[in-house]
Amino acid sequence: MNQKQQINNILLAFLIVLSSLCIPALPVCNFILSRYFTGQDFVRIMPVAGCVIFQIQLIVNVFILFRSQKKGYMTVMIISGITVFSIVLSVIKKANPFYPIAFSTQGVNIAVLSMIHFQQKNNNENKNKMHILKTQDPLTGLPNRGYITNAIAAKINLSPDVEFSLVFIDLDDFKIVNDSL
Repeated sequence: MNQKQQINNILLAFLIVLSSLCIPALPVCNFILSRYFTGQDFVRIMPVAGCVIFQIQLIVNVFILFRSQKKGYMTVMIISGITVFSIVLSVIKKANPFYPIAFSTQGVNIAVLSMIHFQQKNNNENKNKMHILKTQDPLTGLPNRGYITNAIAAKINLSPDVEFSLVFIDLDDFKIVNDSL
């Protein structure tokens, strides 16, 4: 494993830990804010604090998703599932009166992460298709002019001191034969 991969793995681990820390942050925030705010002030500030925590988790999860596509998607879905489970537990314990906001925010987070993942997947498939179209004839599957041009350039750049030959055959009026097929 090279140094760049090690740094990437450390960054991913840090982001996963940071995202996971958002799960217990809501009850802790609830506890702390309930000590300083009472009544209407608490009812106004707690949903905002919860939404801020979930948005931080969403931003961190998006970074995880972009850094490690397939594994990242599974990781963020597991973290989101654990978050939803912790919300359910807080509802059962009656420790969180703001569960509709928490559920809806987490639902939006899961939807956004899924859309990003599937868009990335489609983009990768489209890149592969574009590469194939750029280098192969769609009808025959044979290498096209772009592929041959790149192959010749690579051959020249790979070993400029080695000589090689290129034979070019031009058939006159081949278009008539080609169009008749």
